[in-house]
Amino acid sequence: MQAVFDRTLINELNKMMQELYDLVSKLQTPKPGKDGWRQAIRQRCEVLVVQISEILATIQQRVDQYEDRISERLHNLRYDWHKWIEQRDSLHTTLEGISEKLKIYSEELGKTSRAQRFKSMYKTLSAGYEDLVDEIRVLKRAGIISSVRARHLKPINYKRNLFHAINGITGVLLYGFVLSRFAALTIMITLLSIAVVFEITRKIWPKWNDFLVDYVFRLVVRPHERTQINSLTWFVVALVAIVYLFPKNVALASVLVLSLADPAASIAGKLWGNKKIVGNKTYIGSMAFMIVAFVVALSFMLYAHTIFYSLFAALLVAMVGTLVELFITRIDDNFTIPIACSIMFFLLL
Repeated sequence: MQAVFDRTLINELNKMMQELYDLVSKLQTPKPGKDGWRQAIRQRCEVLVVQISEILATIQQRVDQYEDRISERLHNLRYDWHKWIEQRDSLHTTLEGISEKLKIYSEELGKTSRAQRFKSMYKTLSAGYEDLVDEIRVLKRAGIISSVRARHLKPINYKRNLFHAINGITGVLLYGFVLSRFAALTIMITLLSIAVVFEITRKIWPKWNDFLVDYVFRLVVRPHERTQINSLTWFVVALVAIVYLFPKNVALASVLVLSLADPAASIAGKLWGNKKIVGNKTYIGSMAFMIVAFVVALSFMLYAHTIFYSLFAALLVAMVGTLVELFITRIDDNFTIPIACSIMFFLLL
């Protein structure tokens, strides 16, 4: 009830109680025969009646406000409770689903040895795992759970790595030798518009999303991209930003770092990386990224600077790119790496 009897109301009560105390104490020895006594006491009684009425009105006002606040809080608690029930049911269904998929996979181990069958079951199992990751992340955002680690799968996909590298190298060659800045921006903005339309429509129509993921981009898509923004969309956003904001040589260098160093890190980490640094990132993968990024950065630095400065600057660029790839995981690295490298190249080139 502290919200009702706050400091202001308590001060008014103290003042009224002191005046009431003084008045009642004087009434112990009445002086009805003294001139003006009756009138003075009458006035003080009337003043105290008004004060008490004001205090009662204030108390009632505060109680009403407090009651409204409690009602609102109860309403929010009921809403949160119903929401939690829905999320619990969804999590329960997802956990049951992946449990059933694990049972089926386990049973198949004793029935068949066909690799194609296990690859097909892997797709189903990985889709169930990604659904579970999404459920856990929803619960984390809602504040229901906080310490459960839920990471998206990043399976070995050489086609994706090759696609990633070819896209970047092609963009670098076109922008470096064929396209003007205006032409490059026009193409990138057009591609970004198409990508945004794809992202919106596949959220609206699940069958369209399944068609894109399972048929159009099936060779290069990752499991979590069925429900998340595609990495290629993030890459195009980064391209628009760096072509618009930075000089040509800066944009070319940063895109080439991403296009070569990121696939190198992915392949090396998956094949030879055993010791983890952060999440699913390995020492081998991070070292591969840093070495490739250093070589790319050095090749650009040597065109404009001395060998000693170029070595130092290239090392800084490679270190920043590696740290961004390693620690910034909430935003897709196809966006963060070229942006961070562009800033470093702009400062050092």
